[in-house]
Amino acid sequence: MSRRFVPIFLISASFALAQLDSNSVTVTASRSSTPQADQGLFVIYIDSDLNTALADVLAAVQPAGLTVSNFSSVFTNTQYVYTGNQQQTQLVPRWAFRLTVPVSGIKDTIATLTALENSVPKANKNLTVSFSLTGTQPSSQTQQSQVCDFAGLISDARAQAQTLAAAGGRTLAGILALSTSTSNTTGNSVSLYPNTSTSVPCSATVKFGLLGTN
Repeated sequence: MSRRFVPIFLISASFALAQLDSNSVTVTASRSSTPQADQGLFVIYIDSDLNTALADVLAAVQPAGLTVSNFSSVFTNTQYVYTGNQQQTQLVPRWAFRLTVPVSGIKDTIATLTALENSVPKANKNLTVSFSLTGTQPSSQTQQSQVCDFAGLISDARAQAQTLAAAGGRTLAGILALSTSTSNTTGNSVSLYPNTSTSVPCSATVKFGLLGTN
């Protein structure tokens, strides 16, 4: 019996990888599910003078519930100061904090941070506060609750395998081997602006038998 190999195909619908030989066809089908965003991500900046320590900044933001666990980084920020008609630049420390809250709490958090923005300079003229809502993201609990539809993946693989088998004048038989995988693309990022477009890719590689002859 002659043995014929068909090159690898890329199937566009759900990204399926398939290989056909004289006795079987192997297909890999993939799907990605996107968890629903249920958290808002805030970034809070505290500008200070060079004599300010982290402990001073933490004391200033404590009324908003921010602690050292929310602290992300400190870096220098350029400010422009006008003295008469002269413009001067100076570098000041900028302390960055991250805060995640449930989507339902975004409005109240904006009110709390606005109050902090107004009160801190009054208590300490060397400190200024600014903040922004950078976006929404799924919580780790939501990400972990995502379940792959492996039955749907097998159905996708079977449909692609059937197409390949028919193209070769063969009849698709039962499953000879099956493997599945799940990969969560999220992690514990320390970035102030993490990628909030998360997905959970799932894949199934299925080997089907073939009936008929070449």
